[in-house]
Amino acid sequence: MRALIAAILALAVHCISWAQTTVTSKAADETWLTIYPDNLAMIVERRVIDVPAGPSTIRFMGVSDQIVPQTSVLQSFEGFTLESNFDGDLITRGALLDKAIGETLTVRRMNPKTGEKSLLKGRLVSAANRNEVIQGIVLETQDGIETLECSGLSEALIFNSLPKGLSAKPVLSMEVNAETAGEREVFLSYLSRGIGWQADYRLDVGQDQKGEGALTGWLTVTNNTAKSFKDAPTAIVAGDLNMTGNTKPDVKVQKTFTPGCWTVGSTKRGTRVNAALYKYIQPAGGGGKVYGWDGGVYDSMADVPPQPLAYTIEPSPEPVSFRGRMAQQEELGDYKLYRTPKPVTVAAMQTKQIAFIGIDDAEYDRIYKFKIDDAIRYYGADPLPLRVEYEVDNSKDGNLGKPLPKGTVRVMTRRDNGRTALLGEDSIRNLAIDLPVEIYVSDSVGVMGKMFTDITGSDGVFDLKIRADIMNATSTPIRTEVEINIETIRYADLSDESHERREGEIIPTYWVDVDPESKEEFLVSLKVIKRPTFRHNTRNYDKKEAYEREVNTAETWLAGENGRRINIDHFLNGNVLTHGTLKAQLNQREDVEKDNVTLTRLDETFTFTNAFDRPTTLRFSYQKDAKYETVVVQEAFMDNGRMIPAVTKAVSKHAVELISSNIDPVDANRLEWELEVPANGKVELNVVTEGAHKF
Repeated sequence: MRALIAAILALAVHCISWAQTTVTSKAADETWLTIYPDNLAMIVERRVIDVPAGPSTIRFMGVSDQIVPQTSVLQSFEGFTLESNFDGDLITRGALLDKAIGETLTVRRMNPKTGEKSLLKGRLVSAANRNEVIQGIVLETQDGIETLECSGLSEALIFNSLPKGLSAKPVLSMEVNAETAGEREVFLSYLSRGIGWQADYRLDVGQDQKGEGALTGWLTVTNNTAKSFKDAPTAIVAGDLNMTGNTKPDVKVQKTFTPGCWTVGSTKRGTRVNAALYKYIQPAGGGGKVYGWDGGVYDSMADVPPQPLAYTIEPSPEPVSFRGRMAQQEELGDYKLYRTPKPVTVAAMQTKQIAFIGIDDAEYDRIYKFKIDDAIRYYGADPLPLRVEYEVDNSKDGNLGKPLPKGTVRVMTRRDNGRTALLGEDSIRNLAIDLPVEIYVSDSVGVMGKMFTDITGSDGVFDLKIRADIMNATSTPIRTEVEINIETIRYADLSDESHERREGEIIPTYWVDVDPESKEEFLVSLKVIKRPTFRHNTRNYDKKEAYEREVNTAETWLAGENGRRINIDHFLNGNVLTHGTLKAQLNQREDVEKDNVTLTRLDETFTFTNAFDRPTTLRFSYQKDAKYETVVVQEAFMDNGRMIPAVTKAVSKHAVELISSNIDPVDANRLEWELEVPANGKVELNVVTEGAHKF
C-alpha cells in the first residue's frame, strides 16, 4: 500500500513539473533590420526574458503582422524549442461578436433627443459570419428578441471579458524547455513581408549637350506593416534575389461588422441605417429635423458637424541625410549591401528616405537615339521622333564610379527664369561600375528620322542599302546615335559605312552629328544571296511515279566569307525569282517487314536544273514523316491544383530513315542536302529511304 501511495505521489509531482508556465515578452529591447528586394526583410530582435526551468510557453508580443512564421528561430537560448505558433486574430468588433455567441452582453443606448441612457442585458443568439463579415446580430433579452443597431438609437456593446484567442497585436509563441531558470538574453529572428525599399535618383542637368550635374541617390524604405521600428540599425541589400514564391506571410482576414437590418416598412418601427458611414439618421416621423452621428438634432444635413477620423494624416517626413553622412556600401557575396551610418526609426505605414549618393559633378551626355530594326518595313516614309536620353559616365575612372541599385531616375533642369523643371524619368536595372547608365526622358519634337531601304542586283545576288535621314529642326547642334538592330547583322557583314563607329558596341552603332536646322544622311550596305530551297514530300507524286516543280522559294544568306543565313527576307520582297526546276522520279517502291511492322522502301532520283548564269547552291530537304511510341512519363508535379506529367523521354519508331544516297547529306537525321549546281547546269541526287511514308 505504501508503495502504491508513493507511486501516485511521484506521478502527481511529475505532472506538476510538466505544467506549462506562460511567459510574456511585451516588446523587443533592440531590433536590427536587413531589407531585401521585393518587400522582404530579416528582423532580429534582442529580448531579455525571465524563463523558468523546464517546459514553458514564451509569448513574443509586437512581432510583425506580416511575419513568415516558419522562418522564426530563437537564438542564444540554452534549451530546446519544441513548437512555434503564430496567433494573428486581432481584436475587432466582428471578432468579438463571433467569439461571444452564447455569452451575455450589455447594450447601452442613448436617446438622441433627451440624452437619456439605458442598459439592456441579453444573450447573443446569432452572429452570421459571411466571408469574415459579421451580420444580423440577434440578442435574447427578458423582453424578447432584439437586433443590434436597428433601433435607430445610438448603441454600444459592453463585453464582460475578452474572449480567448484574441489579442491587440500579433503574437508569436514558442513552446520551449529551458535547462535552468533565470533571466537571459535571447535573439529572435524571422522574415517578414511588407517591408521594402527602392532606389530613387535625381539628376540635375544644364541646357548644354554635355556637362556635369548633381546626382543624388536615396534608398526609399517603405514599412507597410503595423509594427514600428525605433532606432533600428538598418542594412539594405541590392541585387536580384531568387525566390520561389513560397515565402508568404501568415496574414489572417480580420473579421468586420456590418449590421443587417430590415428594409424600411417591413416592421412597424424599422428605420433605415446608413451602415457604411453612420453619419446621420432621418427621423421616422419627419418634422424637418436631422439626427447627427453625435446624437444632436439639427435643421439640415449641412448643419451636422463632420465625423472625426479614427486616424490622423501626417505629412511625409523629410529625407534623412544624417547631416551629410551617407549609407555606406559593403560587399555581400554577389550583392551590394548599404548600411545606414546610424540607427533608423521607421514607424508603421511610413516611408523614409536614406541618402546613399551625393555628388555635384556627375558627367553626362544628352544623346538623340535612332534605332533601325526589322520594323523598318512598316514605317514607310513617315518620320519618327528620336529618343532623348541622358548617359551618365559611371566608369571606374569617372567622377561617379559606383554600383547603382535598380530604381527610378528623375532628370531635372533649370529654366531660363531660374525655376526647376522635370525633363522625364526612367527605370534602371542593377548596374555595376563601367556599365552605361542610360536614362530615357522623352521623344524629341524637334529631331526626327526617316528610314529607307534600297535593293539592287540580279540573279539572286543583291546589294542591300539601309539609309536614314536625321533632321534637326532645333537651333543647336546635336549628337545622334544610330543603331542597326537587325537580327544577325554585325560590323563584319557591312560592305559600306558612312559615319564613325561608336566604340565598344557589338551591334553596329554609329555617331551622326547634325548641325542646327539641317539634315544628315546615314548609310550602310551589305551584300546578300538568295539561295534556292526545296522540300520534297511523297504526297507530291499524287499517285504518279514522277512530278516536276518550279523552285521559287529561297533563303537569304550573307555573301563572302561570313556567309550564313540571315532573316531579312522582308527587305527583299518583290525579288522572288524562279531559280530553276526540280524533277522527282520514283524508281522503285516495295514493302518490307521490320519489327513485325510493314514499312515502305523508296528509291528516288531528284534532278535540279539551274536557271542562273552563275553557280548556285540548292538547299534540299526530305519530308521526314514519323510515328512515335507512347510517351514515357517517369514523374508528375502539381501546378495550381493540376497534375502535370513530366515528359522525360519520347522514343521515335518507324520514322523515315536514310538507307543510301549518292551525295552525302549535311544532316542525315533531318535528311537535308546542299547541292552545288553549275551555271545553266543540273545535278542528280539518288536517295533510298525506308519508313512510314505518306502518299
